[in-house]
Amino acid sequence: MSINAVPYLGFRGQAREAMNFYKEVFGGTLEILDNQDPSAPTAANGEKLVMHSHLKTDAGWEIMGGDNPQLGDEDSAAQRMNVVVFGDEVETVKQQFDKLADGAQVHMPLEMQMWGDMFGGLKDKFGIDWGFNVEVSKEG
Repeated sequence: MSINAVPYLGFRGQAREAMNFYKEVFGGTLEILDNQDPSAPTAANGEKLVMHSHLKTDAGWEIMGGDNPQLGDEDSAAQRMNVVVFGDEVETVKQQFDKLADGAQVHMPLEMQMWGDMFGGLKDKFGIDWGFNVEVSKEG
């Protein structure tokens, strides 16, 4: 069982290119999950946008990222990066989410998602964006 936190980077259609570049720079293993929504916008080169990517570097630290088409023309740190807490200690992560939600703007309640985990997001009372992913045990 574990709980970790990593930076999550937002891109305007360049997540695949950027994350592959980071893999070249830092080494490691990269997983990319494309946006499967057929009505979702595509990158400038026509490829599907990246819903989520996760680079585990050779040095042991990690970066996550995805395309964030709603960024528009505005560019701020709050829109380009947030902190993601992830792990498999369901009750502990739920408690952390609930505590951080006090005085926060909850964008997405912590609940089950299509990829089989729980996910929730919020902007805390200090203006920092957070995501929480709970790896729910898969039966079967």
